[in-house]
Amino acid sequence: MCVGGLGGGHQATYMKSVMAEAKLKGFQVVFLLFRATGDMPVQSDKMYCLLSWKDVKEPSDYLFKTYCEKQGRRMYLYSCSLGGGISTHYLMNDDANTPYSGSVSYGTPMNPAMTVPMFKTRLGGLYDWGLGFHLNLKIREQLPFLAKHTTKEKMAIYTNGLYNESFRLTSIDSHIIAPMFGFKDSAEYYRAAKITGNLHKITKAPAMFLQSWDDILMIPESFPVDEFKSNPNLLLAMTARGGHCCHLTHSSRKLTGFAALDWLACIFPSSKWFAYPIVDFLATIE
Repeated sequence: MCVGGLGGGHQATYMKSVMAEAKLKGFQVVFLLFRATGDMPVQSDKMYCLLSWKDVKEPSDYLFKTYCEKQGRRMYLYSCSLGGGISTHYLMNDDANTPYSGSVSYGTPMNPAMTVPMFKTRLGGLYDWGLGFHLNLKIREQLPFLAKHTTKEKMAIYTNGLYNESFRLTSIDSHIIAPMFGFKDSAEYYRAAKITGNLHKITKAPAMFLQSWDDILMIPESFPVDEFKSNPNLLLAMTARGGHCCHLTHSSRKLTGFAALDWLACIFPSSKWFAYPIVDFLATIE
């Protein structure tokens, strides 16, 4: 099962590349959409949250009992960024009951409270503004659906956050996600979402975490290297470069079909590299 990042859609390269490689290796793929994303109307009073691990548990248990258990097949989990955070909390909180035989988490925020201050300032807050602007518009589309399941008082808070506050992603966390899930502010939300210090809870199935030292959304100190070393069930795969979920390699695409011209394809990057180690890890377990 694949769990995407903040956009929630299955068309993102970091999801399509892994799904395509997994299918080539003989895996069947299922994609989990977040509430209010992927053009799916929200049907409750909640959207996404780093701690919404039960949103992963329910479909996981259903798929395993309905298909894999009856057919004697294993099931694996791949998740990315926000989805990686949610899925890791799932593995930490439901370790004894998880049906997964292995998992890979890509670009997972290990310690949001530590990294958010850098996230807000690096490159002038480019990611904070860019992701926030995109998500703000998507959530606005969901307000009529959300209003069917939410009190007028909370809807007023959400509307104010979307229309009268900044377009930053951290502003959405402060004015929508935190109050939606019962946190007094975003700082309390970030502290609660901390993964560091809890990885020892993952004991049942092997798990790989693919990260990059130059991930613009994080800082090197946020990666709990010693904690990974002390857990034989975990593998921390770090690359020197790769940014946030976008390990770029030279493209092998053929643009024209003429050898004399197709060498030009090498100057166009392709972000498919990460799919190979991710699927190789799962295939090794299989």
